[in-house]
Amino acid sequence: MICQKILGQKWHKFWRNFFSKPDLGKVAEATENRDDAKNYYLQALQIFVEFNDEYGLSICLPNIKRFYQETQDDSILEAVASLLNKTVEEVREVFNNG
Repeated sequence: MICQKILGQKWHKFWRNFFSKPDLGKVAEATENRDDAKNYYLQALQIFVEFNDEYGLSICLPNIKRFYQETQDDSILEAVASLLNKTVEEVREVFNNG
């Protein structure tokens, strides 16, 4: 892969961080480690926002929404709002109704 050849070791770090966070969130959630799940989901969201990756966002946001609905952890709303430049109320409305 050309990116791997150009970036070398940095590619492996990028690949591991970029693509594994949502999966790690699911694993942590399945093992009932909610703090790790929340952190992995939010880290993935941050990466997808930074890279303006709409496909990644389309996978990550529904996972975070579902996780929020299960936990009702308002810190998730605050973090998502901050990353997406939205208000907490806007995110809460989408997560509760959308």
